[in-house]
Amino acid sequence: MDCFAMWRRTRMVTLTAVCAAIYAAVLIPTQVFPLIPGSTNLRPGSAIAIVLSLLFGPAGAWGVAFGNTLNDLFGTFGPGTWFGFFGNFLLGLIPYKLWTAWNGGPLPPAGGRGWLVFVPAVIIASAACALVIGWGLHILGFVPFAALGPIIFLNNSLFGLVLGPPLLAALAPRVRAWGITYDELLDESEKTPGVLARPASVLVAAAALGGLALGVYLSAGVHGQALFRAEPRVTGVRSIGLGLFPIIAVLVLATMLL
Repeated sequence: MDCFAMWRRTRMVTLTAVCAAIYAAVLIPTQVFPLIPGSTNLRPGSAIAIVLSLLFGPAGAWGVAFGNTLNDLFGTFGPGTWFGFFGNFLLGLIPYKLWTAWNGGPLPPAGGRGWLVFVPAVIIASAACALVIGWGLHILGFVPFAALGPIIFLNNSLFGLVLGPPLLAALAPRVRAWGITYDELLDESEKTPGVLARPASVLVAAAALGGLALGVYLSAGVHGQALFRAEPRVTGVRSIGLGLFPIIAVLVLATMLL
């Protein structure tokens, strides 16, 4: 996969560090707007994850993961940070993977086909991030999935869809002129999607969106856990843990085929 091959390229490693710094810098100030104290906050900066993904590919994915970890050091660092790392890695990985598999054209999205790829890519990546983090913090006993999962999904998808396009329109021409987009830094063999990329993308979408819906159902529907309440209780740790694990495994395996 290109997200591992990129570590052999100095410029991609440098871009990873730059992306991490940028993402942390836009997230840290919003720590003062908690939605669930100690777990998540208002994150308009999540739109940056989409932008970094589409511009810098695997460097953006790793940068988003490391940047979120740096952000956690300023208020929410703990066992859940590991799930935050992986969830944000998917948030930075899936958009450019789906873009490459289905469009492969210049950025920012131009015309109907571009938007037909961009919009679902943001939604699917947001759902995958919410699924992993919501599952992780639920099985740790911190926050019920029904409360955390939808908040993360809405945070990422709404800001990504609203702020992502103008940011891409402003930044993409400049970044491409500098010659540092991922498609200019990687070899053709590293950036070309495999023959299974499109079928795998359908599986990724089904696992991310279906897993998120199932997690909310198991957490809120089966166990009577209100979606939002003053003192949410974490119940059904075993059913959430075991019920969603196969779906997350499918999500990971399908993502590796993109």
